[in-house]
Amino acid sequence: MQPAPAKKNLRALNGDETKLLVRQVIKIIEKLKDGTIKVVLSLLSQITGLIDLAARFVSRTVDHLLVGSLELFNKKSPVLIHIPVLRAWGDAAEEVNFGILKARREGKKILFPCPHALSSTFPISVANRELIRIDSDYCWLSSDSFWRYLVDSIFTAVLATLRILYLVWRFNLRILRFRRPSYVPPAIRTERAPQVRKAYPEFYVGRTTLWKPDQVDYFSWDVVRAFNWKQQLQQPVFVGLSPKKQRKAEQMRLDMGIPLDDWFVSLHVREGHYEGRFSEKAQFYDASIQNYLEAIRVITSAGGWVVRLGDSTMTPLPPMERVVDYPFTPQKSNLMDIYLIRECRTFMGMASGPLEVSRIFQNSEIMVNLAEWSTAFPLRKGSLAILKHYFSRSRNRFLSVKEILEEPMFECQALSQFGDDYILVENTPNEILDVVEEYLSQPTEHPHSDLQKEFNYQRTLQIHRGLALEIPPTIPEVIQKYRYAARIESMEGTIGQKYLEQNWLTDSYNGYKPD
Repeated sequence: MQPAPAKKNLRALNGDETKLLVRQVIKIIEKLKDGTIKVVLSLLSQITGLIDLAARFVSRTVDHLLVGSLELFNKKSPVLIHIPVLRAWGDAAEEVNFGILKARREGKKILFPCPHALSSTFPISVANRELIRIDSDYCWLSSDSFWRYLVDSIFTAVLATLRILYLVWRFNLRILRFRRPSYVPPAIRTERAPQVRKAYPEFYVGRTTLWKPDQVDYFSWDVVRAFNWKQQLQQPVFVGLSPKKQRKAEQMRLDMGIPLDDWFVSLHVREGHYEGRFSEKAQFYDASIQNYLEAIRVITSAGGWVVRLGDSTMTPLPPMERVVDYPFTPQKSNLMDIYLIRECRTFMGMASGPLEVSRIFQNSEIMVNLAEWSTAFPLRKGSLAILKHYFSRSRNRFLSVKEILEEPMFECQALSQFGDDYILVENTPNEILDVVEEYLSQPTEHPHSDLQKEFNYQRTLQIHRGLALEIPPTIPEVIQKYRYAARIESMEGTIGQKYLEQNWLTDSYNGYKPD
């Protein structure tokens, strides 16, 4: 009976050794594990880099194949395919306008593919689908036709495919790197990528030859004048809605209370809520609707209506006779956005997207609170504008209109960056009232005074000086210069006479210092 304790001690000893052995094995495994993880992570990092590189290559290849094929098609075909910037009112409208002019100039038809609206899982950002699907004598396929629907469906399928490819690629990268990919290919954009404004699959076709000939990689005024832009922009061209859409929009107009025989002014005052990324530049782009109320009453007293355009984030108007605060009506829609701009007698606005839409329809304009006067300047004879007031911090006073035209500002306007020296103050209610009264009472031949002629001449010289400067390489320099040059000598509107008299040599705001 004596050996039993010894066996028990042996078992205890073996148990201790086993525990020690297990601990040692665990330490070895942990060391191996740490080294393995480092190796695996290093491999994953290299694999991720290769995937990023492959994504760049595939994206650029797809971009070049799609865009290159369509550009080649445009050279050989009697139909031009033009894919504009879809997500922005102003950019899309400008390209639609100049695209139609290009089709007329070349004796062709043009098609602007427009993707259908999909679910929130696959959002395709389009500023206004009715704008892209506009009808014209030079547009190929009516917006109501089956073939147009088929073309748009194919375009939608292409964009959706690119979106799915991007989502698959992003999912794989998330597995490998446990985070969102740092690279977003140029032809595959996503709503959720923080470094991208807000778009979808993006590629543009036809833009490079809207304002200049193909293969021209330099800027020349001889090339600009060969286009004869003044004649092109002033010569009427039909652009409108299809008969079916026109009837629908007219019924909605009646539902808003505006008789078909009455005339109206479409008013747009940008407030900055629409795109928050510009909030820091509000002083340049925005204005207060409250300063327009007296001018609105003058229009309605003359027998017209005023339809205020915009979106539901804007400050509501107070109840006023013969005034429709359209963003807050049941009729608010893409179709009515276009109809109300097309059918108005006069468009009253500022440098914003709806202004470019108005120019498609060659409307007369009253432009208020202008912060720049290069492309955003009255196009047609009889149209009037007034500028915001420029306060110079370095000189501690407001600049006169004459001084503003002597400032080296055009290159800043092109970049929408005016620098820290300037504070812009919007027009007063009386200034807005004066220019509206001047517009309504001017003779039918719209003669310009000597002061107005001088402003237009100095404006042209200032922009010529700006185009002689180098635009930073972040902007496609040649295209951008031709884009601005297309309008410089074509705009026949001017600044209101009373405004010039009050601000030409000395700004009427001097004595007041902005906050």
